[in-house]
Amino acid sequence: MSFNPLSIPLLTAGLLMLIVAARAWRLRGTQGAGVFILIALASALYILGYAGELSSRDLTGIQAWLQLEYLGISLLPGLTVLFAYRYTGLRPNWPLLSLVAALGLGVLLAQASNTFHRLYFHTIALNTRGPFPVAELSKGPLYGIYLVYVILALVLSSWIFFRIWRQVADAHRRRMSLMLTGALLPFGAEMLYQALPLDWSLDFAPFALTFSSLIFYRGLSHHGLFELAPVARASLFENMADGVLVLDLQGRIADINPVAANYTGLQGQIIGSHFETALPDWPAITQLLPAECVRQPFEFSQPGGRCFELDSLRLADGHSLMIVIRDISARKQAEASLQESHQRLAEANALAQDMARQAERASLAKSEFLANMSHEMRTPLNGVIGMASLLSESQLSPAQQRYADVIRASSESLLALINDILDFSKIEARQLQLEALRFDLPSLLHQTLEMLAEQARAKQLALSLTLDPEIPAALSGDPGRLRQVLLNLGSNAIKFTAKGSVSLQCQITNADAEGVLLCFSVTDTGIGIPLDQQQRLFAPFTQLDSSTTRKYGGTGLGLAISRQLIELMGGKIGLQSEVGTGSRFWFSLHLRRASSAQVSAPPSRPRVSHSAEIAKILLAEDNPVNQEVARAMLEKLGHQVTIVPDGCAALSALRTQLYDLVLMDCQMPEMDGFEACLQLRASTSDALDPAVPVIALTAHALQGDRERCLAAGMNDYLTKPVQIDALDQMLSRWLSLDAHQGSRPDSGSD
Repeated sequence: MSFNPLSIPLLTAGLLMLIVAARAWRLRGTQGAGVFILIALASALYILGYAGELSSRDLTGIQAWLQLEYLGISLLPGLTVLFAYRYTGLRPNWPLLSLVAALGLGVLLAQASNTFHRLYFHTIALNTRGPFPVAELSKGPLYGIYLVYVILALVLSSWIFFRIWRQVADAHRRRMSLMLTGALLPFGAEMLYQALPLDWSLDFAPFALTFSSLIFYRGLSHHGLFELAPVARASLFENMADGVLVLDLQGRIADINPVAANYTGLQGQIIGSHFETALPDWPAITQLLPAECVRQPFEFSQPGGRCFELDSLRLADGHSLMIVIRDISARKQAEASLQESHQRLAEANALAQDMARQAERASLAKSEFLANMSHEMRTPLNGVIGMASLLSESQLSPAQQRYADVIRASSESLLALINDILDFSKIEARQLQLEALRFDLPSLLHQTLEMLAEQARAKQLALSLTLDPEIPAALSGDPGRLRQVLLNLGSNAIKFTAKGSVSLQCQITNADAEGVLLCFSVTDTGIGIPLDQQQRLFAPFTQLDSSTTRKYGGTGLGLAISRQLIELMGGKIGLQSEVGTGSRFWFSLHLRRASSAQVSAPPSRPRVSHSAEIAKILLAEDNPVNQEVARAMLEKLGHQVTIVPDGCAALSALRTQLYDLVLMDCQMPEMDGFEACLQLRASTSDALDPAVPVIALTAHALQGDRERCLAAGMNDYLTKPVQIDALDQMLSRWLSLDAHQGSRPDSGSD
C-alpha cells in the first residue's frame, strides 16, 4: 500500500460515519434510529473499504478491500428502504422488503463467489493510465442484480418519503429533507458512475457518502433528526388536552392516551381489545368506523351529564383510525348560559321597548296635559290680568287702587309660576330651542336693571350695574333667555336680601375675533346659603328648607331653569355664599360677535305711543270675558272693534267688510283660527282682502305653537294673557302701510 491523497476525505468521512452511529446509538429507542445506525456502519465499511482500495498498488490488495466494500454495498440500499418505512411511520410492505433483501443478499453472494464463476466481474485488472492505479472491473451478467437492487431501492425510498411529505409540518419537512438528501445522494452518484463511459474513473458513491456523513452529522448536532419527531409525537400524544383513541379498521384499540382513558374509564391492558367490548357505553364510536367516514365530528352525551365531541381522522397508513374525544361540557354549559342570557336580554329588551312605549305615551299625555293646562289657565288669567290692568288705569280711590294692584300682582305671580313650569317641562323634554338674534348687550342689562328697580325700591335696597367698557354693542344669542336668567337671579337676590344692596356685573374674561367670553354675576348682602346646601340649589323643586319656602315663597324651579338655560347656551353657572354675609351667583357665557346681516331682536320694552291712526280691527274670540278684555284694550288704544265668536263668522265678516287687522283666537268652536286663516289665504278665498294681517291669540305656550300659527298663514303670535303694552306694540308693527302691503317685519318673542 502507498499514500493516496484521495483517501484523506474518505477516511474522514468513514470516521464521521462511525461518530454518527455512536451519537445515534443514544437515541436507539426512538423510531428509525436502529436502522439508521446500521446504515451509518454500512456506509463506514463502504467508505473505508474504498479508501483502502485506492491506496493499494496490486490486484491482491484491491480484491481484499473489495470484499470489505461489498459488505457495506449489499446492505445500504435495503437498509435505506427499511429506514424510510420506520422513519415515516408507514406500515412496511413486507413482500417488497423481502424482494429488496433477496437482491441485496444476491449481490453479496455473487460478488463473494466471483473467483469461482467470473459472472459478477469477468475480470479485475489494474488500470495505471491515470495519476494512480485503480481497479478496472469488467462487469458480468450477475452485475445486473446490483443495478436492479440499487434502482429499486432508490425508487422505493423516494416514493415512501415523498408520499408523506405533504402530511408533515414545515419543521419536520426540513429534517426529512436532510435525511432524504443524505440517504439518496450516494444512489445518485452511483447512477452517474454507471452512466459515464470513462477510460479511467473513480467510484463516485463513496465520495457522495462523504457529503452524506457531513449532512447526517449536522442533522444530529443541530436539527435533532430523531429527538424532535418521535419524542415530540409521544409527548404530544401523551399530553394532549383532548383524548385520542386509535382503532384499526376492525375496531380494535391500537393506542390510547391518558386523557381518553380518563374520559372513557379504560384501565389495564386494553390494547387489542375491541372497542364495543371495552367501551359498551360509547356506541357513538360506531358511526366513525366506515371507511368512507373521514372527519365527521358530532356530539355525544353521557347519562352523567358530560358532553363530548367526537372527531375522526384516517391515518396515513390507511389501516388506522384516530378518534379525537373532546370534552365540551363547559362549552355546552356556557352556550346554555349564553342562550339563557340572550333570552333574558330579549325579555329585557322587550320590557324596555314596552316601557319606552309607555314612557312615550306618558310623555305625549304629559305634553297634552301641559298644553291643556296652559290653555285652561291662561284663558281665565287673560281676563283677570286684563281687567286688573284696565281697572288700575281707571279713576279709583286709594284703597281700590291697592286692591286692583294686589289682583294684578297676584295674577302675574301665578302667570310666572305657569311659565316656569312650562319652561322646565320644555327643557326636560328637549323641546326648547334657542334663538340666534343680534342684540345690544349693554342695553339689555340696563333694561333688566329697570325691570328689577321697582322690586328693589320697595325693600329700600341699593341696586347697581357694573359693565366692562369693552363689551361689544352687537352680539349674537338669545336675548330673551339671557334676560330670563338675569331676572331670575336678580329677583332671588332682592327676595332674600332684607337690607343692603344688590349689584349686577358683566366682565369680559376672554375675547377674540369670533366672540367674547363673559362673566355675569349678581351679588347681594342677603341671608347667605350654607355650604352643604349650595350644590342642591340648582336641582328642580329645591329650596333651603320649609321655613324658607313659607317666608319667601317660590317653587324652587327658577335656579334649575337658569342652570339648564345656561348649559343649553354652552355656559357654566355657580355660586359663592357665606351665611349672614350674602351670596354671589355667577355664570359664564361665550357670545359670538353679530354680523351686520343678522336678524335683530325686537325691542325688549314695548313702545308706549299708540298707533297714529284709528284702525278697524276684527276680533275672533269665543270666550265672553276675553272678548270684553280685548274690546276694552283696543278701544283704550283708540281702535274700532268688531267681535265674532268663531272662524266661520270671521270669514263671513271679511267677505263683507274691509279690516285693517284680524286678531284670531286659535281655539274656537265651529271653526278654529288655523282653519279660518288657511281658507282666508287660499287662492279660492272670496274675502275682500285675503292679505289682511292676522295676529294669533292663543293660550298655548309650548314648543311648536308659534310655528303652527305661521304655517297656517298667520303673520304673528300673541300669548295669553295679553298685556296692553304688548298688544299696542304688535298693532303698531302690523298697521303700518308696508305691513299691510305684504311686507312682513321681523317678529320676535314677545
